[in-house]
Amino acid sequence: MRNVMILASVVFCLGVTVFAACPSADLTGDCFVDLDDFSLLSAQWFAVYEPNDLDEMAVQRQA
Repeated sequence: MRNVMILASVVFCLGVTVFAACPSADLTGDCFVDLDDFSLLSAQWFAVYEPNDLDEMAVQRQA
């Protein structure tokens, strides 16, 4: 019985680790927040957009 409980605990822990979500600040999709994400953020920081461009950007992000 003890072996079954240990096996169940290991399987549960592995399942949680495998299905963990990436951080919301991960902009590159590699599940790490690093300098690549910061460079994407900083490249767009002072960009000037027209109001119509925002709708187009939302459509591109969904694709």
